[in-house]
Amino acid sequence: MPEGPTSGLRASVRVMRMLAFPRGINVGGRVVPMARLRALLEEAGFTGVRTVLASGNLALDPPTAIAEDVAAVRAELERLMSAEWDYDAIVQVWPAEAVERALEDALWDEAPPDVHHYLVLVDDEEVRARLLEAELDPAVEEIVAAEVGVYWRVPKGLTTKSAFAEKTSSARVKKHVTTRKLDTIVKLLA
Repeated sequence: MPEGPTSGLRASVRVMRMLAFPRGINVGGRVVPMARLRALLEEAGFTGVRTVLASGNLALDPPTAIAEDVAAVRAELERLMSAEWDYDAIVQVWPAEAVERALEDALWDEAPPDVHHYLVLVDDEEVRARLLEAELDPAVEEIVAAEVGVYWRVPKGLTTKSAFAEKTSSARVKKHVTTRKLDTIVKLLA
């Protein structure tokens, strides 16, 4: 029996799937159990909550009241996490479709064993522009503009020591960026 269309009305009432990337959890002594994070968000009305790795990579459907408002989703996630774990949470939130497009547009295929391919998500256009102006040694690392930030290719072992890593860790920039390996994003979107 043929199936009917799956778009149309159904697509128009579907909640926007979002990806959220909390900064600084499960490092430096701040322990955020993923099972508790999922439960906290579900208790607050988020649905389809999925985590990938202990760094808090989240795929979720926001409550209907804020479903189309990325800023409101971010504010709610930061409020919930700050209250639950007693710290000033910073969470980047992106429509899943935007991150998926960025992944599809990535210049590099699977990373060789000695290289990392990252998507540096940037929530401030001025910061993104400054990052893209970075003068780097192309024999060591490479950056390219992405829809939601910057693609970054760097040898393993230099992720925290390269010239670009130093730029992303400055006080002005750090609160506006979060870095994820491309293969982690693939898993999150699956």
